[in-house]
Amino acid sequence: MNRFMVLTRPILVNSYLLAGVEVYGFTSSEALEYQISIWMKEKLQVLLAIDEELFTGLNEFFKQKLNDSGSIFYVVIPNAVFQFSMDKWHQQIVEMIHQAIGVHISFKG
Repeated sequence: MNRFMVLTRPILVNSYLLAGVEVYGFTSSEALEYQISIWMKEKLQVLLAIDEELFTGLNEFFKQKLNDSGSIFYVVIPNAVFQFSMDKWHQQIVEMIHQAIGVHISFKG
């Protein structure tokens, strides 16, 4: 897998473009579900970062299908920024990566 895409709301697209990532804006969870379904049929190998607001609107059956796809992996981008200690923040990042790739990693330093 050598592709990373951000799937977010249209209002946030320019922010991600400035960061230099491939980004797509969706106005609804249904539109997002439709596009991901196309990518699943194409067996696209990709890591997706999905906006939490869009992700929570996805059908539970579709989420399970996405989890079982084997070619599309994802992490959910939280909507709100919380005040975490650095250790807690690192742990959250580790858990998101573990969910996406199935391998536990740790940060040193």
